[in-house]
Amino acid sequence: MKFTTPEFIDEHPIAEGFIKKYGKNMGKMVYECNVRIYWRTVRAREQNMTCLLCSGEMTFERGHKNSVSLEHLIPKSLGGESEPHNYGASCERCNNKRGSESIESFVKKRLTTA
Repeated sequence: MKFTTPEFIDEHPIAEGFIKKYGKNMGKMVYECNVRIYWRTVRAREQNMTCLLCSGEMTFERGHKNSVSLEHLIPKSLGGESEPHNYGASCERCNNKRGSESIESFVKKRLTTA
């Protein structure tokens, strides 16, 4: 079964609707994907569409180096959780470059090489 996801979501998704539409397993997966999009939307707007790491302007439009990406403040590899209190928004370029590095280390390195 194929599904598409929106670029942004303004209201927290409700699991039951996705499960009813797609079935239990696929519905849960589509729901979780939409929840991540919701939190990406919330954090990007809280940050005024400004990247947490480079302070550049971000866009919800996909496929750009400055597209909004959901960022783990404490990387999962360093014990960070996939929970809203550990989310921020960064541009795709910074998120991909940062990897599992701490924010402090990434920003410091970026400033010394700029």
